[in-house]
Amino acid sequence: MATIALLLLGPGLALAHTTAEETRRFDSGLKRLEVALIRSAALEARAEMARERAEVIRRTHGLEARRRGLAQEPPLEQAPFPRAARARLADVFFDGTPVNHLVNNPRTDQVVGSTQSEVSIAALGPLCVAAWNDAEHYSGAGPLGFGFSADSGNTWTDAGEMPIGPNAMRWVSDPVVTVDERRGTFYLAAIAITGRARNAIALLRGSFTDESFVWSKPLLIREVRDTFPDKPWVVADSSTGNVYVGYTTFFRKNGVEVDQIEFQRSLDGGDHWSPPRRISSDRDQGLVQAARPAVGPLGELYFTWMAVDTSLANGGLDALRFLVSADYGATFAPQEDVAQVFYNFSSGAPGFNRGYGLMFPGIAVDRSTGPHRGRVYVTWNESLNYYDDPPGDTTSRAEQEPNNRIETSLAFNLGETLRGKIDPVSDLDYFRFFADQGQTVIFYLDSLATQPDMVMHLLCTSGETELAFSAPVFGSTTRVVVFTVPRSDMYYVRLSAVGNEAGPYHMRTGVALHGLERGRDHRDVFVAHRDRGSAWSEPVRVNDDLPRFDDWMPEVAVDNAGRPFAAWYDWRDRTPFSCGGFSTVYLARSDDGGDSWTSLGPVSDQQTDWTSVYSRIAPNQGDYISMFAHDIGVGIAWADGRNGDPDVFFARRGPEQDPPPPPFHPVVQLERIAPNPAAGAIQVDLALAGAGHASLEIIDLLGRRRAHLDLSGWGAGRHSVRLNADRSLAPGVYLARITEGSHAEARKFVVTP
Repeated sequence: MATIALLLLGPGLALAHTTAEETRRFDSGLKRLEVALIRSAALEARAEMARERAEVIRRTHGLEARRRGLAQEPPLEQAPFPRAARARLADVFFDGTPVNHLVNNPRTDQVVGSTQSEVSIAALGPLCVAAWNDAEHYSGAGPLGFGFSADSGNTWTDAGEMPIGPNAMRWVSDPVVTVDERRGTFYLAAIAITGRARNAIALLRGSFTDESFVWSKPLLIREVRDTFPDKPWVVADSSTGNVYVGYTTFFRKNGVEVDQIEFQRSLDGGDHWSPPRRISSDRDQGLVQAARPAVGPLGELYFTWMAVDTSLANGGLDALRFLVSADYGATFAPQEDVAQVFYNFSSGAPGFNRGYGLMFPGIAVDRSTGPHRGRVYVTWNESLNYYDDPPGDTTSRAEQEPNNRIETSLAFNLGETLRGKIDPVSDLDYFRFFADQGQTVIFYLDSLATQPDMVMHLLCTSGETELAFSAPVFGSTTRVVVFTVPRSDMYYVRLSAVGNEAGPYHMRTGVALHGLERGRDHRDVFVAHRDRGSAWSEPVRVNDDLPRFDDWMPEVAVDNAGRPFAAWYDWRDRTPFSCGGFSTVYLARSDDGGDSWTSLGPVSDQQTDWTSVYSRIAPNQGDYISMFAHDIGVGIAWADGRNGDPDVFFARRGPEQDPPPPPFHPVVQLERIAPNPAAGAIQVDLALAGAGHASLEIIDLLGRRRAHLDLSGWGAGRHSVRLNADRSLAPGVYLARITEGSHAEARKFVVTP
């Protein structure tokens, strides 16, 4: 496939035959890098936690006396906000692009490049609470900040640092906010350092009063000495008052850094927590990240996370795992997969200042009284399959000095292998190439020696806008960039050393081709859904841009009418000037339960040129954005660089801005049978008009009825039925027939051995 397709790409592309052995080595190298990236992130976090522990020890001299004093401190009350700030709901609906509101207060920033990013938000009617990583607070309580609003996000109070106590003497990173709507209680979970200078996940519990927002003293979820709990995600269940948290625990096993997904629950609103429990499988140990919990309308508990699949037989596909508990986390049903996915892990979106781009899924549940009540939605970003198109490794081109500037860059053709040497201290190597609009280019760099550690940048036509960035990680000398170019033009690759080591390198270059895979370019946004007792739907692409722009970091939420919304960073705008390097945040909505999506356009009213944004922390865009959806609209919070460094912005789109959903005309229809053919469980998707007796029958080729389900009383709308989970149907050809009143419809399906 690769060789034939390369012939179609036109002049200027070096042709190279790729053997099966070369493909195997390429795939193996990518998987080793992917695993190293997960472990490297933990090692970076461990180093940061060590610095934070040292700071806690330094600041808590005379710790026992300090503890006694802290234990007697009352809950912290933040700065009050005036009653006049409470706007009428009608005042915060806008036409067109929603008005953008600054959440943090940059006027209080004291350092250049102060960064507020990685925001989480929750809302209870017009009452909103947001928290974020905050580089301004490196002293005191630590680099987290939060704010609140009483008027649906129209005005915000930046409340500064969060309260501390023995259970959280210093807040470190990864804040997540959730709310128990029935009890009016907000929760915030994040990584922290305890008074004993140990790694921890800590919790704050807060609520609004007439004049202020109040946090309790910190509560302890998990405290460890030698392991590291990362990426905690908390969710509150309003039906029971339970609180759940999931996270990735990194630890060393036989001298190797490995990890697993763990969860804990509190049945008393956060006061006490169950012991940690591993919920990821043995075979995924060391290969998982980004646990996300969610709860359903009946208290069902759901988890999803990302898992790397290192088996070469899977062709580069990874998995989104999924678990469900019907008894509040006491037990879990067998693990499922939401989808098998390709994802672009080695570099983030344009201007992202961390040298890799791990994928974090989003999850939401329909808790409305609508036709899809209980439906679970999961979103992620996915690339085309670049594993089946390894870059060339035959035709070589040697570096020629000087090539340390754009003007003296060395020209090459895609498909060639570049060989060169990085000199100590300040050497830069520039290369230039021409690519056609929509081509997905691959650069695979490894060193011929243990050193040097090098970083690789892909640059726009101007040589300034950064489109992709791949950096060294512990345990790997490989760098990879996969990027789809937005227009036919000249582009640049820049290599530079980390530190003072010098050494040789070689970089394979090529083009990845789009085949039958879902992803069209280097990143698209997808959503899949699942009803209780049903299989996962086929993933649906949400973004409607052309297949040559980045779409990154999606989240999903469901409003009180049962409509799912998705939001993400989008790079489609201002492309003639930036090669797709300026971001906005886009929003989409589904009116048919996630089967199709309608773009609602951008919610950010200005674009961000991330290359020109200075941040003193990484990641500058964060690891996630955040959103909520309820009866007064959908709210989105994100990191935005329009002011020169990252700040938290918020926009809310009210229901008055939305076009009315298309009318639902009740029909009787057998919509889909999947998978087909199938050896095991089969999902039948159907629609009913809600008029009279209805049934579903399974009939074999001899006309015998093998199964029957009475659908009377199911009501008008779409429904799903799961069949053959127990493999009771013998291999063969069958008809599924739906009947309602005088209408009947049938469809054939095949059961395989």
